[in-house]
Amino acid sequence: MRPPGPEDTDAVDRQWGDVGTLRQWLDQEQREPVRQVRMARVLAIGAAYGSAAEALNGALGLNPGPGTTHS
Repeated sequence: MRPPGPEDTDAVDRQWGDVGTLRQWLDQEQREPVRQVRMARVLAIGAAYGSAAEALNGALGLNPGPGTTHS
């Protein structure tokens, strides 16, 4: 995989534009207080990161106790 270059700028800009559009849509549909919504979103990202890290550790056998636990 190569690092992004100048030719990738349009694609990246479109992706971030899509992220902004989705965020606006989620914000419009939200009924809970903004502070709670933001906290829930941060916690959801943290949970997803933890799950990915656990799967990677298991697939690579980096956990010395159980060894390889994911395929």
